[in-house]
Amino acid sequence: MKAAGHWAFNRRRWLASAASAVGACCCGHGWAAPGTRDSAVSVHQAREALRRAVTFARERLSVRGGYVFRWSADLKRREGEERVGPRTAWIQPPATPA
Repeated sequence: MKAAGHWAFNRRRWLASAASAVGACCCGHGWAAPGTRDSAVSVHQAREALRRAVTFARERLSVRGGYVFRWSADLKRREGEERVGPRTAWIQPPATPA
């Protein structure tokens, strides 16, 4: 397996990015501490970024509702607990594929 820097899409990094977008949405709705509502990112921009990220994950990274651990930048190589085929996904209990 190549060094970690070789892989462009890492599930942990993707989830952190998605969580940041959700946080930005929450700030726009007043769920953040007082005085933190002013932001360079509007609620609409944060929602749109999150929608694009989720759509990309569902359409390009998911295999029938399941995912692997990481993907190469060109999405040609995928790995879970080991190298996997193009139709392989890892489902961990108690999860159920969609």
